[in-house]
Amino acid sequence: VPSLMTGLSADVKAKFDEALTVFRRLGCEILEIEPLAGTRDEGLDCWELLSAIILTEKAAYYSELLETPDDVSPICRDTTLPYVNINLTNYVQALATRECVEAAFEQSLESRGIVAYVSPTTKVTAPTLPTSLAEVRARRMKVAKTAQSDSKADKTLPTLPTLQNNAYNTMIFNITRQPSLAFPIGFDSEGMPTSCTLSGRKWHDAEVLQLAHAFQSATTHHLALPGL
Repeated sequence: VPSLMTGLSADVKAKFDEALTVFRRLGCEILEIEPLAGTRDEGLDCWELLSAIILTEKAAYYSELLETPDDVSPICRDTTLPYVNINLTNYVQALATRECVEAAFEQSLESRGIVAYVSPTTKVTAPTLPTSLAEVRARRMKVAKTAQSDSKADKTLPTLPTLQNNAYNTMIFNITRQPSLAFPIGFDSEGMPTSCTLSGRKWHDAEVLQLAHAFQSATTHHLALPGL
């Protein structure tokens, strides 16, 4: 999926290319395919879409806890509270978009007889841990579009925070709900682990497992230990 290849570090790209070579030696044909190309969802912001679903549901589940600040973490409160009492039109539209994206990703595999998507799990190797709550917010949150309130009397419309972690390629497959499996593909030049993800058609979990097993039978990355 070319859109999942943008922004890769040089080490991750090199290791991913090596993994593709292994798959080719195993008899696999590697094709480039962009499931959302030409659809209304081309260029989809995965984090914005899933945030509209997850955080709306989370606000409903946590509504009572959010009334007492000490019961939830500050970042949980910051990301969830703005979604309380918003217009559910946004939520329903997000669910409808998710269905369209799911259908496109399934159809792209079925129509071409493709077993699975293969992509780098992350665009970079493991990042450093954040040292403060402010750094967590900076990495994991962004301000999105203005919310719509269910209250006609409320003229002050809050902005909706959106979760983000652009180093990961996994969010799109959380949206499509296709069986996915990540496995190691070797260490980078600094000894940090890299990973590859396979994502197949729904209810075809066994094919994803078989592909990953074939890869690991031909390599020893899963047996290697990082230096300490």
